[in-house]
Amino acid sequence: MTKMRVPLAVPNDGAHRLAWFVAEAPAPDEAIEDLAAGTLTSVAMFDRVLSGEVVPAGGFAAAIARETGGAILPSDWNRAATGLWGDRPKPRPFETNTRPPSGQKKMDRARLAEIMGGRASMLPAKGAAVPA
Repeated sequence: MTKMRVPLAVPNDGAHRLAWFVAEAPAPDEAIEDLAAGTLTSVAMFDRVLSGEVVPAGGFAAAIARETGGAILPSDWNRAATGLWGDRPKPRPFETNTRPPSGQKKMDRARLAEIMGGRASMLPAKGAAVPA
């Protein structure tokens, strides 16, 4: 079992959404391990992300967006959290429905590019090294 440590205050909207993304997964331990593997980082790195010690940017933030199917966007890391850890993250100001349809694990690249304002070229290729 992988235990993630979180501070009392939510450091940013990205960390808040990350915690909920992992917690709502059918197998949270596997979800965080898959996310770490898909972004070529470690579970320990995501522990630091949740604590606010590390704020994803650039390729790392884009890789998280890709691996979460758009549930956590690069802009989320620069937005203040709007609640406590136990509160479901609120919709983004520009959001209508960015979650993948039920049963679809990841959003396709075209939909993610649409959400990111057509900046698909910013997304690293799956398996590409991501700076931490």
